[in-house]
Amino acid sequence: MKINIPVNLIYGDRGFKYKKTVIHKLGLPNDLLSKVNIHTVKNSCHFPMLENPKDFSNLIKKILIK
Repeated sequence: MKINIPVNLIYGDRGFKYKKTVIHKLGLPNDLLSKVNIHTVKNSCHFPMLENPKDFSNLIKKILIK
């Protein structure tokens, strides 16, 4: 299946300072990484929308306004 719209993945930063570290820890295949936009929310893990709702909602707004 081909998707013709941007795909955004949102993850908590899991306490890592650098987004590249979070992406590496996720273990996603390279062919997927080249097709998606990955965002991280500071000070959160599995539930960024609950653990850091302010930054999460700001990120959602930023994605939607693009």
